[in-house]
Amino acid sequence: MADLMHKAEIQAMVRDAYRAVVMPGGAGAVYYLPAQLDQVPAGAADWSLGVGNPMVHAPVLRGDAVLDVGCGAGIDAILAARAVGPAGRVTGLDLLPEMCRRARDHAGDGGLDNVGFVAAEMEAMPLPAESVDLVISNGVINLSARKMRALFECARVLRTGGCICLSDVTIDATRLPPEVLTHPAAWSGCAAGAMAERTLLRSLHRVGLTGIQVHERHPLGVEDCARFPLFTPDLLAVMRATIPAHDQHRIGTCVTVTARKRYQDDAPADFIASHDAGNQTTTRPVLDGMGQEIQTFDGGDRHCGDGLGRDLRSWWGTAPPGTRTVVAVRDPSAKTDVPSLARLLGHIVEQQTEIDGVLRVTIRVKGH
Repeated sequence: MADLMHKAEIQAMVRDAYRAVVMPGGAGAVYYLPAQLDQVPAGAADWSLGVGNPMVHAPVLRGDAVLDVGCGAGIDAILAARAVGPAGRVTGLDLLPEMCRRARDHAGDGGLDNVGFVAAEMEAMPLPAESVDLVISNGVINLSARKMRALFECARVLRTGGCICLSDVTIDATRLPPEVLTHPAAWSGCAAGAMAERTLLRSLHRVGLTGIQVHERHPLGVEDCARFPLFTPDLLAVMRATIPAHDQHRIGTCVTVTARKRYQDDAPADFIASHDAGNQTTTRPVLDGMGQEIQTFDGGDRHCGDGLGRDLRSWWGTAPPGTRTVVAVRDPSAKTDVPSLARLLGHIVEQQTEIDGVLRVTIRVKGH
């Protein structure tokens, strides 16, 4: 089975980026309240690299079982462990064993024995189904090469009625220049792999969650990115040189979202699309007036891993530079993965339109 997003490549980039961090500087600690920072060891705050504060909005209760997806050095897991009390249990999951070791040390420094950490992929969590009451995540889902798979896993481990609270970066990819989206550091810096807000909300709905609400938004500008060591000096230089000055204050939006795993007898309901989304997929027809410049690639009914990525790479590899291709996909996971794959390979995603369950993504092929 082919790997649509070449997950190993993405994970290697993320691992290398995080392992290169020597002076983390507590970039994510600015989102926490002073009273919260008083509850965590200094090391956990110093290694905080999240993009929000999910613990402000997470409906955590005493005695809950909590999963922190992409726990990093443990700041959210530690706050959750204090909130659930001795009768509760928190599990932190991270791709990097060294992050788990840091988190374990920080939890020990905090005198906590109701929290544990495991090194594993968010796309294949080693937890039983229906085993946790709450899933939290902070700036991590966008790092996944298989975002829908990661969200399906979050939904799988949640008990019916359980909640998810995640903070993450959302972007309008049409507003970022290709030099930024295709930069090697842009994925681990949470830019190239981020979804539009509406896509994130729709993805949560597709994995069986309901009551989806956006609780908080704050802008992510170029100078905000400069606080995070994952944005390399080279990437920051490219951003400053290619993004218009009047857009540099907001290249993305950090959102905090909650949702609930619906009961079987819940009435059908569409997801809640925010009134001021800011990051919306286009609803206009795909590239009016492009005529013969458009070629169509129909993904058919194939699922995200069934050779589609291999075939798309071959298709784009033979298309003349500058050719617009419209990729039509029906599989829910592929709808999320295909635009990210195109950007990863250096192509430009120009438009996305979904009609009657078929997503059509217009992609301009880069030079070979």
